[in-house]
Amino acid sequence: MNKKVWIALLMVGCSLTVAAEDGHGNEAKSAAPTAKYTFLSVAAPTADEVYKDLDADGLASRETVCMERKLKDCTFTREEVVPGESMQRTVTHKVDLYNAVRNIRKGLEKAVKTHPDEQAKAKATLHHVARVALAAFYDDESEAFEKALHDARKDYNRQIAIFNTVALDQ
Repeated sequence: MNKKVWIALLMVGCSLTVAAEDGHGNEAKSAAPTAKYTFLSVAAPTADEVYKDLDADGLASRETVCMERKLKDCTFTREEVVPGESMQRTVTHKVDLYNAVRNIRKGLEKAVKTHPDEQAKAKATLHHVARVALAAFYDDESEAFEKALHDARKDYNRQIAIFNTVALDQ
């Protein structure tokens, strides 16, 4: 039940955030004619209480960190092996999306260390990647996108290029 409430809050936050955006949505709209994948846009909630325990770093804003954390929470879930027992197992869902976001984050952190003047571009890229990954996670037909990310797992620049072929619908 708690997961359903969280998803509903994300969807409401998505619609509010997307309506208020002016800079982030333009990148996806300009890529729409050449979009290879299309997902329904999902954004992090806009309430300040959600962000109070999150710390933004040099590469990610609080909203991006929130989206990355939500993706991790959705990817790795704990469930009981036998209902009623205390023994639990970890179940993974769409782990290629999570691994791609982690790989891209690590690659961008290394790139920013060598070229500090590209921090703003890396920050925008990571935000876009986290947003697309969360949207793809909730899409039932993202297998081709996940396979493309898995095939490009050795090169974070190729993974970024794959994320840039996605159009987010409102």
